[in-house]
Amino acid sequence: MDVLNYIQTARTNRQCLLAVLVDPDKHTDSYPFLNSADLVFVGGSTGGCDNGFIQQLRTHTSKPIVLFPGNLNQICSAADALLFLSVMSSRNAELLIGQHIACAQQVKDSGLETIPMGYILIDGGTSSSVMKVSHSLPLAANDIKTITDTAIAAELLGKELVYWKQAVERKTLYPSI
Repeated sequence: MDVLNYIQTARTNRQCLLAVLVDPDKHTDSYPFLNSADLVFVGGSTGGCDNGFIQQLRTHTSKPIVLFPGNLNQICSAADALLFLSVMSSRNAELLIGQHIACAQQVKDSGLETIPMGYILIDGGTSSSVMKVSHSLPLAANDIKTITDTAIAAELLGKELVYWKQAVERKTLYPSI
């Protein structure tokens, strides 16, 4: 499946897509929410992922499974695609390019559809696991110019997608996930 084309077609048609993020370290055997999702993202700030976990998810959904890796241990060839993330709001070289170099051959050999994506962390008044793991400070929520310029820079660097996350207190319908 061409996941990027699926996302871009939805955008062209002004259709919203719902992506649900499943953290392999916090999963359960029940995934009732996957029926509502258009895409399933798999990843977390720590830990790893394996092909068995991806296969388990496939028993619950026929939707595209896309890796949203927090580190190079979260690359599984059984997924449909990989979001090749650059933390654009970070000044930590390891997350801007270091992790990419470390896993480049593995990603190339995996055969996964690779989607370049910029990741922008925005301050929401609380600390997040992304902040802790990336050792980076989020962009100020009221600094729209810097946020916009960061997104434009991502686009100019060839990022097909830009994801932004505001660090806020997390509330979930499924606390065990």
